[in-house]
Amino acid sequence: YSSAQVLIDGNDCTVLTYSNYNITCKTPAGSGAARYLFVITSFQQNAVPYIFDYLPPTVYSVTPANSPTNGNVELTIRGSSMGLKGQIRVGTLTCSQTGIWNDTYIQCTIGAGMGANLTVVVSTGGLSCSLCVNFSFDRPFISGLTVSPNIHRAGLSPSSFIALTGTSFGTVGIVYVGSTTCDTGSGSYSHNTIVCPVPVGSGSQVPVSVVVAGQTSNTVMFNYAPTLVSLN
Repeated sequence: YSSAQVLIDGNDCTVLTYSNYNITCKTPAGSGAARYLFVITSFQQNAVPYIFDYLPPTVYSVTPANSPTNGNVELTIRGSSMGLKGQIRVGTLTCSQTGIWNDTYIQCTIGAGMGANLTVVVSTGGLSCSLCVNFSFDRPFISGLTVSPNIHRAGLSPSSFIALTGTSFGTVGIVYVGSTTCDTGSGSYSHNTIVCPVPVGSGSQVPVSVVVAGQTSNTVMFNYAPTLVSLN
């Protein structure tokens, strides 16, 4: 035979060299395992397809490597054998394609989330990366603390409330005032603001911190009002 055509998953594998015993061809773009390979010569082809596997994706880097917990950040993923389409997971979150997706470069946008060292997994053609990288949401940061006295909340007695402002509080976390937790369920909670009733306690320079998905914030100090014990 003087010529041949090679098809992988129905796509042309460009023939570079050909003989009756060997063929060298340049694989077409594709992804996945168990793709059928046929050799066609003089209108004949192998009756049983050869099974060809593309390499699984490899992820080299993700930029940026972290973001605030409110998300909506575009990530750039660089790697190899990432195909032309598929799915990207960051931990349990989906990173939605918003720009380019090719064999070496993907753009996707991550939503709100929490936690550190989340694995970035690219899947294409039924194959997932075995070499992946990690992405982290920022740890919480407290920029301010104020106390609002005598705020009335429905179903609760009037009491003083701690208001924390900052970044990357996530959607749920634990506020510590000393070793006591502050009941965020009786106040309000968002990525940038937490309000909770002051827990029972005493003292000055009491450390206040926030823990979100295992990440601990910086510490700010809180002073309890002095308590009148007796009056003579």
